[in-house]
This record gives sequence, C-alpha cells and structure tokens, in this order.
Amino acid sequence: MDQRHEWFKDGARAFRSVQSRYGRAHLLPPEIDLYPCPLCLRDLYVIGAIEAGELTREHVPPHSLGGRWLALTCRSCNNKAGTFFDAEAEKQERMRSFL
Repeated sequence: MDQRHEWFKDGARAFRSVQSRYGRAHLLPPEIDLYPCPLCLRDLYVIGAIEAGELTREHVPPHSLGGRWLALTCRSCNNKAGTFFDAEAEKQERMRSFL
C-alpha cells in the first residue's frame, strides 16, 4: 500500500470516529471508507478518487519552502492552496529572512 492509500485509510478512520462521537456514524455506509478533504470538508471521497486524480498529495509547508507531502486534499483545494496558502507562506518566509 502506498503512502496516499495509508493517508486515505487513516483519514477515513478518523472521519468515522468523529462521526461516531457525534452520533452520526449510522448515516455512513458501513462497508465503505469515506475521506473528506481536510481543507474544505465539502465532499466525501472513496479510495478510487486517488487513482482518478480527485485526491492529490499536498506539500506542507509549500514545496518552495522545503515542504514535504503530508496530506491528501481534493484537487481543487490543492490548486487553490498554491495560489493562496503557499503564496502567503512564501511571502512571510521572505519577510522573516529579510528581517
């Protein structure tokens, strides 16, 4: 099992645990692992979303700042993260280096 699949299984297990804690586990299909994007929490994904390219690895911190792959996010968030989160992190790092 590659790292993406391990992250998926861990995230799906954590999601189910949280749903159980709040009494909503009965709303989830019992035999299917579901993984929410940790950034937007908009959609739930099945494991096939990895191969379909709907879930992608996210660098944390940004790759440009020496980050490493740390999480699975939806493709939309991964693309937006580069625009918003990563750009802001890089700007702050440049400011710290300057000072």
